[in-house]
Amino acid sequence: MAGSRLVHLCGPVQHGDARGRTLGFPTANIRVESVSGGDALAPGVWAGWARWKHGPWYMAVVNVGMRPTFGGETCTIEAHLIDYLGDLYGRTLELRLVARLRDECRFDRIEALVKQIQADVEQARTLLARRPANTLTEVEKWR
Repeated sequence: MAGSRLVHLCGPVQHGDARGRTLGFPTANIRVESVSGGDALAPGVWAGWARWKHGPWYMAVVNVGMRPTFGGETCTIEAHLIDYLGDLYGRTLELRLVARLRDECRFDRIEALVKQIQADVEQARTLLARRPANTLTEVEKWR
């Protein structure tokens, strides 16, 4: 694991390009309003927990970066909530990033990207099963 300091993010879900959904991994694109804990938020793929106000915690794989496979030009934060099938638009998400799994990288083929995301999800499941959301230190309370 590239990093293991807890980072806390919070912000509303905004519309993105819907690429995650077409790849089989829908993502919530977060417009970050606050960041706390840990060091500076490093680009890459992270394992963490996600929830909305008063909602349950979901395991998540979070990409922080430029989306080089798709020629991205701005830094984005996209969270795939594992085993969540609902709509998150209009909600504010709280993310607790537990561990940085890997660097962001460019894939030459979409199939290779999908295979890597599948591996990221499995790695996150394993890691987060050992670090349940209710054992994490409260960084910020909901207002």
